[in-house]
Amino acid sequence: MKKIITLILILFSTTALTQDYKILYINALWNKENSLSLPNKIEGVTVDFAILEDQTKSLQEKIQAVPVVILYKENRVVKKWSADISFKLDINAKEISKAIREDKEKVHRRKTN
Repeated sequence: MKKIITLILILFSTTALTQDYKILYINALWNKENSLSLPNKIEGVTVDFAILEDQTKSLQEKIQAVPVVILYKENRVVKKWSADISFKLDINAKEISKAIREDKEKVHRRKTN
């Protein structure tokens, strides 16, 4: 019985501490010459690539500039990087990785206080 309770507590604590991050990279077909070169995973988080024209009209209306990279945690936007008027986005995997680490540290500090 002790082993079962211990196993349940371990599974519960692992699930409670897991943070569900997602990275979404969107660009338009007409802007493919300004595409970013991102790896498939950053800090263990999968990078999802999408074409703006393939998205729903409601999402297309929300995107104001392409390319755009959006970092989500549990379906909440943590950080968003958008191109300027040149339609170029000057970020790399290190900047995205830094944003993920900073958000994790912020959560960790809140839990230890």
